[in-house]
Amino acid sequence: MQVLIVFAFLLTGIVLGMTLYLKSHPPEASVAGVLWLQQGLRLGTITSATVFLLYVEMFYFPPVSPTLFWPLTIISFIGNISNLASLALCLRERNAESLFAAFLILLSQFLWILYAIRAVTIDF
Repeated sequence: MQVLIVFAFLLTGIVLGMTLYLKSHPPEASVAGVLWLQQGLRLGTITSATVFLLYVEMFYFPPVSPTLFWPLTIISFIGNISNLASLALCLRERNAESLFAAFLILLSQFLWILYAIRAVTIDF
């Protein structure tokens, strides 16, 4: 679990760093493509930070009652959908920066899928 927390933290930092870099150095693309990429990275930063915080919360405060099953499942479902929306926004126009951003968001999607599996299969 600590490895997932560290990986989620590093991924959040990398996505945030890429967001800040592309804000100051926009890629050579159309204006609409750059805006879509920036929106996708903003949403990707939010979802990456959220999955990091959820992993930390689950590590320090493991769910101890069956009533927490549904909220964790709903959160994981919403997080997966939001991350996929972020991926779609990044891939609206294809260039090197958007493909790298999509790769980072796919890594974040992997973390969301692992969180969903953990949230659904909690041993009470």
